[in-house]
Amino acid sequence: MKRKKKFDPKTKIDKSIDALPGEVKILGLTEEEDGTATVSVEVDDEFISFYKVVTGKKRATKKGIAKFISDTIAECVREDNK
Repeated sequence: MKRKKKFDPKTKIDKSIDALPGEVKILGLTEEEDGTATVSVEVDDEFISFYKVVTGKKRATKKGIAKFISDTIAECVREDNK
């Protein structure tokens, strides 16, 4: 039986998109008529542990993780455009 990896909260947190621990798989992308897009993702347990440590939340919800991923991507785009 494989042990699930957990994010070690003592690790220095690097918020760049390629340094996020765990795995975030993009399952699909749907472009809407208004120019927005919906991205379907799957995250592993290590990413969920990271999310809880960074946000200080005790539970991970679909809505919370979606907002966290969206905000992280937006922050990275802003940093790249400076």
